[in-house]
Amino acid sequence: MKIITVFKWSRNPQDARVGVNGTIDWRGVKMAANDDDPAVMEVAGSIAEGGEIIGLTIGDGDTAWAAARGASRTMVVADAQTELDSSVTAMVLAAAIKRVEGVDVVLIGDSAWDYGVVASLMGQLGWPAVAGVVSATK
Repeated sequence: MKIITVFKWSRNPQDARVGVNGTIDWRGVKMAANDDDPAVMEVAGSIAEGGEIIGLTIGDGDTAWAAARGASRTMVVADAQTELDSSVTAMVLAAAIKRVEGVDVVLIGDSAWDYGVVASLMGQLGWPAVAGVVSATK
């Protein structure tokens, strides 16, 4: 089984600076693993059964994060801008996923930091999505 796990694709809204005029400044705010990413890696490990787990991130996401949690290889779309909206982020992720042959499953957390990416990603891939999963078996 070949599984792609998506990680570190959101900016924590608590790190944004809001100006007196209401503008949001994301400068200096790095992408970070969202709260669901450790669970995504755990689920991938439980269903991989000796298959390949590929960690995928964009921007300045740290591939070592996924490697340390069981990914056999990692991918990063380094030139993706981190201030993209949900649909554009999903397009970037989908393009990267489509370049990998034989992907059976894509796992991504439903991050409270950016709800739109998950639904948009599955739409871009044309795949069904299952939400609210807390555990899985093959």
